[in-house]
Amino acid sequence: MHRVVAIAICGLMLAGCGSLSLLGEGESAPVILKLASKPPGAEAKLSNGASCVTPCELPVAPGNDINVSFSLARHQPQSVTVHAVAAKKNFVGAESSPASFEPNPVVAELQPVAAPKKPRPKRRPALAAKPAPAPALPGAPAVDAAAAKPDQPAAPAAVPVPAGQTTSTTAAAPSAPPASPWPGAAPTPR
Repeated sequence: MHRVVAIAICGLMLAGCGSLSLLGEGESAPVILKLASKPPGAEAKLSNGASCVTPCELPVAPGNDINVSFSLARHQPQSVTVHAVAAKKNFVGAESSPASFEPNPVVAELQPVAAPKKPRPKRRPALAAKPAPAPALPGAPAVDAAAAKPDQPAAPAAVPVPAGQTTSTTAAAPSAPPASPWPGAAPTPR
């Protein structure tokens, strides 16, 4: 008979273990909050001070809503409020579903920041560039291209002479005397 009573007591004790909490009355086990971001690698900082780099998981004590701030270089920061969901109890008072958070996992889509436009300096109107004077031959008169009138063609540019070569600055004598500019005038001898 003692065995039957001992077995019955053990059965009642085991049946009550499901509703017992090792953490004490009112305390619940921490909830694992999963955090992710698009693109990954953002810093996720919880309002309770905990932080990690996404994708990651953090243990959070249930009970209060939590604010999660996501930040990533060259992206706009984003904050998400995570709402606490209380544990549900069954008709005997035991937890039928543990406390949780909604949403879980928390996913933030971070938008890239547009690069700031640099102010362009105001451009001044371009002045007409003067052409560089051509190098003159040794002993030849210098020609100023800027001094030429617009209706007259500029004098031909001098061609550089390779080193070691010489040029003559005197013109060859004509074979016949030039014609007189006046009609009927006799040619002038030279």
